[in-house]
Amino acid sequence: MDSEQFSGVVTFGAAQGELDYYVMAGPDPAQVAETYAELTGFAPLPPKWTLGYQQSGFGYRTEAQLLTTAQTFRSSQIPCDALYFDLFYENKLQIFTYDPVAFPTPQAMNQTLDQSGFKRIAIFDSALNTADPLYPSLSSNGFFLGDGTGHSLVATTFVGRRASLISARAGFAIGTNLGSGRSFKAASTQFGTIWMSLGQTSSPMLCMALTGSHAQTFKPQPLRLRASLRKL
Repeated sequence: MDSEQFSGVVTFGAAQGELDYYVMAGPDPAQVAETYAELTGFAPLPPKWTLGYQQSGFGYRTEAQLLTTAQTFRSSQIPCDALYFDLFYENKLQIFTYDPVAFPTPQAMNQTLDQSGFKRIAIFDSALNTADPLYPSLSSNGFFLGDGTGHSLVATTFVGRRASLISARAGFAIGTNLGSGRSFKAASTQFGTIWMSLGQTSSPMLCMALTGSHAQTFKPQPLRLRASLRKL
């Protein structure tokens, strides 16, 4: 780029040959974005229900509590499109499980919520406890982030449990196979979507994976990324 040789002129060039340039003149940002999207493709619209109110709490510990919450929203005529399932629906904090005592009939619960117009958003930790019966086989097959020495990276999660982070490439395979193996699949097919946890930049495990620091010495800074809905 050279704007010194010619008054009021900006020139572009490439040392290795000609390049194709696309200039979105606008003049306003909305027109620039529109023109750019016409070249690259428009982002698909999210499901309509995701734009409505979604109820979350840390956390709903029983099936009865979730159903009562849903019933209260409807009887009070408060609009609500989705309910969040936090950690406590899991059996001993093991992913792809339901607590058999607190959530004895998950299929029936999901059907009831669906009939009442509630989508479900279920938490899935992106880590697996080392005490989980599935851990040895998943670790030996390379489903977790490595520590650089050929072993799975192990660190302490915020709930005080030793665990390893599931690699992104393995996540889908784990969900497909473990769900059926733990009788989770049939009860979870009515979830609207999933919510991946422990992947934020404040996670000590993720920071360790990126920096190679050790659990005993690494102290991550409380950096968090937050998403907010903008006015449409």
